[in-house]
Amino acid sequence: MEMPEFPCRIYTLGEEPSAVHSISYHTCWTLHAALKKVLHDDEYEELKESKLGVFIKFQELGFD
Repeated sequence: MEMPEFPCRIYTLGEEPSAVHSISYHTCWTLHAALKKVLHDDEYEELKESKLGVFIKFQELGFD
């Protein structure tokens, strides 16, 4: 069995950018409140079950 080829790392191990520049930093919790306000319940649930829904779930669990 051949070993798979892995893509090159974007960052050197141990030199990754700080978490302050992660997507969760740029996803303001007030955005979720605004989305819930303007979307119908079924649309909000669809968004919550999408790949981006993890941020909604983090907020609901109290992760800041």
